[in-house]
Amino acid sequence: CMGAAGVRDLTFLDVLVLHHVNHRGRAKRLADICFVLNVEDTHLVTYALKKLVGLGLVAGERVGK
Repeated sequence: CMGAAGVRDLTFLDVLVLHHVNHRGRAKRLADICFVLNVEDTHLVTYALKKLVGLGLVAGERVGK
């Protein structure tokens, strides 16, 4: 379905992360995304987020230190 939208090479997890990040238009933390998607390995979601940032589909920011 993402191929039809003009974005290729996205995995199933990438699409789920993209959908959840854009859901309700609020900022979300990595832990929140992992919890909702029931993913225990945060590095998988981190990799998906880096890929989405590289494609310009999401924007990230660091909060805190």
